[in-house]
Amino acid sequence: MAFKLRAYQTEAINDCLDFIYKKNAKYGIVVAPTGAGKSLIVANLAKELKQPVLCLQPSKELLEQNYEKYTSYGLEASVFSASLGKKEVGDVIFATPKSVANSIELFSHIKYIIIDECHLGTKKGGIIHSTVNALKPKKVIGLTATPIYLKSIMEGSILKMMNRTKDSFMRNIIHVTQIKDLTEKGYWSELLYENRYVDTSMLRMNSSGAEFSNESMQRMYTNNNTRANLLQEIKLLSREGRNSILVFVPSVEEANSLADIVEDSASASAETKKKDRERIVREFKEGKIKVLFNCNLFAVGFDHPELDAIITTRPTASLAVYYQQIGRGCRIADGKANCKIIDLAGNSLRFGKVENLTFEDLDGHGWGMFAGDRLISSVIISNGFDITKQDIKAKVSNNIVESNPLLSKGNLVFTFGKYKGDSIADIYNKDSRYLYWIASDKFETFTSTASKTKKNVCDYLKNINLVNNVK
Repeated sequence: MAFKLRAYQTEAINDCLDFIYKKNAKYGIVVAPTGAGKSLIVANLAKELKQPVLCLQPSKELLEQNYEKYTSYGLEASVFSASLGKKEVGDVIFATPKSVANSIELFSHIKYIIIDECHLGTKKGGIIHSTVNALKPKKVIGLTATPIYLKSIMEGSILKMMNRTKDSFMRNIIHVTQIKDLTEKGYWSELLYENRYVDTSMLRMNSSGAEFSNESMQRMYTNNNTRANLLQEIKLLSREGRNSILVFVPSVEEANSLADIVEDSASASAETKKKDRERIVREFKEGKIKVLFNCNLFAVGFDHPELDAIITTRPTASLAVYYQQIGRGCRIADGKANCKIIDLAGNSLRFGKVENLTFEDLDGHGWGMFAGDRLISSVIISNGFDITKQDIKAKVSNNIVESNPLLSKGNLVFTFGKYKGDSIADIYNKDSRYLYWIASDKFETFTSTASKTKKNVCDYLKNINLVNNVK
């Protein structure tokens, strides 16, 4: 059965094709939320390229999802993954990175590379980077819901946009589907947040400054009597008729211990044997297991639309981890009205609702991650998220005016165009990109006869360096 594309999926594919055939840059990033159907974007993009393409996925589970979507269109594809016991080579190949890197000579015919969950493996010097350098494809497209890295600097930990750090070789965001684009169309399940009071004062950052230390998370878990509260929440959810409950806990030991005392439950972790983990996941999806305890194992690539409750007892300083955890419940399914989020770790109070997250290219700042009006990226996490979009716009506007006395005097008024009669300073605050367009070299290509006044404005804007500030 071939899947019908949604409008934003078609737009994402078209943006990719436009980038591939019309842009000089080599690496493009597609940002699409959890539950947006990235596997369909991967499948249809691979289908449209009509040249040898390698699709890389960080896990066999994601590989199987993407392969299934591609073959649903009646197309043939190969699978190259040691974990799946298949090493096939063709014109369209779905593979895991390590398997490809170990047999790189088999892929010399590849023209394009598509990387799913590209935030996980596109740092310079990694396996994927080495693979790209060896194969030298025409273009590389990466897809992710969270195009950010958590970095440690002297002042603490900070979230950096992938396209704004030298650590990443993926530097161009070519498409963004916002979460609100899905929620407004009813493509996301409703999320019901219930925050329980917890004392988070004992949390401390670990030595890397990138996450809370295991010791402080365990101390918070114990001091808040979290286990007893968690067990009570599970009982209440079960009485409500919630039949699929995913629980995040701070340690593997706690997950195993809870599974021993909660009826119709199980635990899974990276330490669980492969066959046992596959059985547990299958039985959880089938409804035989009602409660699944884990230590962050199922934060990425776990596709279970029927999931109708999430309990998190594991605090995190990483918005990406929080987003991926909550995102497990966003998928819609027959008979599922919503997904309830019980927060026993203070995460949703720290970051807010994931539905309010956006990735925006803000004038004067560039690409950033925002929670509502608050800037989340490019700020020290321990300092809090108190910088707003209005703060950024005001700072940029002041810097432009202060660095350009002629602009601050407002003695140049537009005598043409849609902002006729307005000063440059006024137009900057209204629509700074209009100024960039006017001052750019492209302007005269849009104007059959450029008047002396218009040319003077172009020269003026370039001379005061406004173009670089706006761009």
